[in-house]
Amino acid sequence: MNFIPLTALIDPDQVPFDGVLFAWLIDQEGRGHEITPEKVVHELSSGTHQLWLHLNFSNARVMRWLIHSQLIPGDLSNAIVTDTVDVGDDAIIECAQGALFHLKDFTLEFAQATHSNNLDFESFWCYLAPRLLITGRLHPLKTFDYTKDQLLKGRIHPTTVHELFHQIIDIRSMQLKATIRRLADRIDSLEEVILNGNDLAPDESIGTLRIQCNRIRRHFSAEFDALTYLQKRNTPLFQHEELEQLSQHTNELKSFLGQIDSLYIRAKVLQDEQSAHVAELNAKQLQVLSVMTVIFLPMTLISGIMGMNMEDLPGLKSSFIPVMLIMGLAGLFVYLGLRIKRII
Repeated sequence: MNFIPLTALIDPDQVPFDGVLFAWLIDQEGRGHEITPEKVVHELSSGTHQLWLHLNFSNARVMRWLIHSQLIPGDLSNAIVTDTVDVGDDAIIECAQGALFHLKDFTLEFAQATHSNNLDFESFWCYLAPRLLITGRLHPLKTFDYTKDQLLKGRIHPTTVHELFHQIIDIRSMQLKATIRRLADRIDSLEEVILNGNDLAPDESIGTLRIQCNRIRRHFSAEFDALTYLQKRNTPLFQHEELEQLSQHTNELKSFLGQIDSLYIRAKVLQDEQSAHVAELNAKQLQVLSVMTVIFLPMTLISGIMGMNMEDLPGLKSSFIPVMLIMGLAGLFVYLGLRIKRII
C-alpha cells in the first residue's frame, strides 16, 4: 500500500501525489517511460527531459500547486479555475511560455464498453510548453485512459511532448469517428425500417439521434473555430511540421462537423417521413371508421324508428325479418353509392 507523505498534503511546493493521475517521461534519446509522482519535482527542476503530467483538477491541492509552482502562468491557471463548462471562442489561449487548450472529450464510466454510445462530454485542458505537457480533467475521460494504455503497451512512441499532444488529439479523433460511424449505422437501419413502411420499435426514437448530433456539433464547433483562428495567427510556439499537424486536426474536425450536419439532416428527413407515415396510417384508419359509420347510419336510423314502440308502425305485429331486410337493403344501397363515387 502506498502512503501519501504528510508534506505532500500541506506543502504547496510538493506535488499532491493523489492528484497526479499519470506521469510520462521522455528522455533525451526520445525514449519514454512512466515515473512515480515522487520523481516529478526532480524532473521538473532538472529540465533535461520532457514530461507529460496528467492531473486531477477536481483536487484543490493540484490547482494550488500549479499556481504556486508557476508551471502554468497565473492568467492561464485562473482560466482553468473559472472556465469549467463549455468550450468557447477562447478555447486556445497563448502566452510567451506556451498555449492552453480547452477541449472536450467523451466521459468514461466504470465498466463501460469501448463501443458504448455514451455521448456525455466533459472539459479537459492541455497546457503545451516546449518541454512540458500538462493535461487535466475533472472527470474520467476516454481519450486519456486509452492514451495511457497505448503508452504502457508500447503501441505509440512519442519522442517529444508536442508529438504526444498530437497523438492525444488523434486518439480523440478516433473516438469521435467511431461515434459518428455508429450514429450513421443507426440512422441507416432506421431509414430502412421507415422507407419500407414499417413501424419503429417502441424504444426507438429519431428525435434522440437529432439531439445527439446537435450535442456533438455544439461541443466541437467552438474548438474548430479556435483552431482555425490559431493557424491564421501563425504562432511561433509551433514549428512548421506542428502547424501542419494542427491543420490536419482542423481539417478532420471540419470533416466530422460536416458529417454530423449530414446525419442531422438525414435524421430530420426521417423524422418527417415517420410523421407522414403515421399521419397516413391514421388517415386510413379514420377512413375505415367513417365508411363503417356511413354504412350503418341508415340501419341505425331504421332500428331507431322501429324501436319507438308505437301501435301504428308497420311490422310491429309481424316477424322482424322484413325490418332486417329493409335495414340490409339500406346499408347495401349506401355501400353501392360509396363504390360508385369511388370513395371506397
